[in-house]
Amino acid sequence: MLCDHTSNYKGKHRFHGSYVAAQEYLRREDYVFDLVIDLGEISGDYYQFDVNDVWRVAADGEIKDRFGKLTNIFEMDETDFFIII
Repeated sequence: MLCDHTSNYKGKHRFHGSYVAAQEYLRREDYVFDLVIDLGEISGDYYQFDVNDVWRVAADGEIKDRFGKLTNIFEMDETDFFIII
């Protein structure tokens, strides 16, 4: 799970994208995500990765398009989303 330090997410599979994005010799073409599922409310990181599609999952259904590639909004709790998918 791609996350940033300000998210306060402590899950087992978290991956801080800033560790990769800050590398001096990063080849951006090696980090193109087909799909990003955007959860949560807080982000202080602005990733420089290329993203094809973004799905936003939020109980309030509020539109937040931090990557500029929002294609779907799921107005539901993320727990329910992952049970359905």
